[in-house]
Amino acid sequence: MSFPASSAYSKTLTGILAGLATGALWGLVFAAPMLTTDTPGLAISLGRYAVYALFCVFILLGKRKTSLWPLFRQHYKTAILFGLLGNSLYYSLVVWSVKWSNPAIPSLLVGTAPIWLALTDAFRHKGHGLLSTLAMPLLAIITGLVLINLEGLHAGHAGSAMTFLIGVLFAVGAVTSWSTYAILNTRFLKKHPDISGADWSTLIGLGTGISLLFFLPLFDRQTIQHLLHPDTRLLIIWITLGIGSTWVATWLWNIASQNLTLGLAGQLIISETLFALLYAALLSQTWPAQMALLAIACFVFGVLRAMQVFMSIKVA
Repeated sequence: MSFPASSAYSKTLTGILAGLATGALWGLVFAAPMLTTDTPGLAISLGRYAVYALFCVFILLGKRKTSLWPLFRQHYKTAILFGLLGNSLYYSLVVWSVKWSNPAIPSLLVGTAPIWLALTDAFRHKGHGLLSTLAMPLLAIITGLVLINLEGLHAGHAGSAMTFLIGVLFAVGAVTSWSTYAILNTRFLKKHPDISGADWSTLIGLGTGISLLFFLPLFDRQTIQHLLHPDTRLLIIWITLGIGSTWVATWLWNIASQNLTLGLAGQLIISETLFALLYAALLSQTWPAQMALLAIACFVFGVLRAMQVFMSIKVA
């Protein structure tokens, strides 16, 4: 694999390492339900975002005399929008998709986010003829996504064809929401290189907390009860996911977005799935099934080839 020369190499390497670390932290989100099987996944995620928002409030209060307050006042609308698209609205759509269809549908469709980001970047660099070059690696990623969700897709759904279609539409909305966040966030950070990834993660956390308030009335009483009365294990999971898998992960993702092209950063999202499979294997102490291993092979081939294509572009 060829790398950009000189100082661009350091920038690219920093972005790639940050993107991989982001995937490792995001992957923990999929392992959490295995550690507390009696807690609904929705309650785990809502607690995660609540901790994220509260942690960001504490950071903001602790930096009253720094530039973070003026930064928030200047960009609070953008922070709320990104918190909505990347967290609260996105996850609400995933939950509704699972409810109306089955878990495999949002997993499959949300997993296509790297493909949409790659295509967006390819169209931006259409003079480089990227679409034809990316066809094989993106097809490999799609194949991996289908293989990893094949069992769930065969499981079908309990409702009618119309409810299943509604679930699919919610999943399409979820991947659209998160992909839009990724695109806009990359553009914002490229436009404002003076804003640190950590500060922007804090502001997005505040935006997430504000936007999440509008969704709380839509969730059931049992979920709210878990939020109000968590046990010690659930509280530890919330703190780990809220700070590690959200605040730190968003900070690292911002670094990746600042240092890489949209298409290149997008390919690193697949590492989330790979780390999730690794954590599941470690927790269950079982080797991944043959279908999962084949999916992993497709992911690795597709991502490495797509990264090679995007790294050949000199335009940031």
